[in-house]
Amino acid sequence: MPPMINRRRRRRRIIRLIARRLREVSNSMYHELPAIRRRVPYNAAYLHPQDLAALDLATGDRVRIISDHGEIPGIVSSDDNLRRGTVSMAHGWGGLPDDQSAYEDVGAYTGLLISTDRDLEPINAMPRQSAIPVRVEAERL
Repeated sequence: MPPMINRRRRRRRIIRLIARRLREVSNSMYHELPAIRRRVPYNAAYLHPQDLAALDLATGDRVRIISDHGEIPGIVSSDDNLRRGTVSMAHGWGGLPDDQSAYEDVGAYTGLLISTDRDLEPINAMPRQSAIPVRVEAERL
């Protein structure tokens, strides 16, 4: 198989978006505090270093995280404590769906990746927040 085709297939593989907790924030609280904004200005997309390499990505690269329901922007970061095949992002970030604020200013709303008609827990109607099938692709310039 030619290398370009093989590389393209690796970039399109499905991985699972999993929830991430951040020490500095709790869900959507504390994002606006100046001291926290300096340390954590947005919810980065963390991947295992080997997954970054397989996707031809490096820390700081801009990506699109795409599900069968929607897509969000991200900036990738490396975390060798993650299981391969996962991308980890904190929820509770981003503006409302029609908000045009820059990702670097507000983060990304991971809820845009699920359907509230389909991705709800039957027992309590909580939306799915983890193990969401996604693709991570380099953002086209």
